[in-house]
Amino acid sequence: MELILVTDIYGYTPHVAAIADELSCFFSATAVVDPYEGRYPDFKSEQEAYEQFQKLCGIDKLTGLLEHAIQSCGNSVIAVGFSVGGTALWEVASMELSRRIEMAICFYGSRIREKTYIDPCCETIVVFPRHEDQYDVKALHETISGRKNVTCIKTGYLHGYMNHLSKNFDKQGYRTCMDWMKHCVGRKALG
Repeated sequence: MELILVTDIYGYTPHVAAIADELSCFFSATAVVDPYEGRYPDFKSEQEAYEQFQKLCGIDKLTGLLEHAIQSCGNSVIAVGFSVGGTALWEVASMELSRRIEMAICFYGSRIREKTYIDPCCETIVVFPRHEDQYDVKALHETISGRKNVTCIKTGYLHGYMNHLSKNFDKQGYRTCMDWMKHCVGRKALG
């Protein structure tokens, strides 16, 4: 089984490498899908990262990069996406190629709110933050939680809490979710 991580607007950063490293013991291979295709731009702010993401990639291109990564896998995969990566994964989880996905974990994919018509074909866990300024987390949770293959979890942390570069990074939230993820992916990967 292989692991695919789909990054947020910051791309492939040292914290993403740390997540991949910590989870790698369960997988035969690990891949990272990011908006900058392996280059790590040193953004001065979250706003700059967002602007560059919009300029150089966008959600549609990121979704395409994820599709290609899944198609390139020799085995079944577990995929984990963060923010825009979570939204891209939500979209791919409804496609025919999702038959290769054993489990999709979408962390705070806020643009899922624009894609509530999607019905994932594989086991999909959507991890919500405590609050979002752009939308009502509770309403979105209620909209998608009853769907086949969808499990929703609401945390007590804010959007970006898994990213060391985010103003909302939360050390306890990060550790709690890493331990939870290791349990989930370990159970799935080891059968």
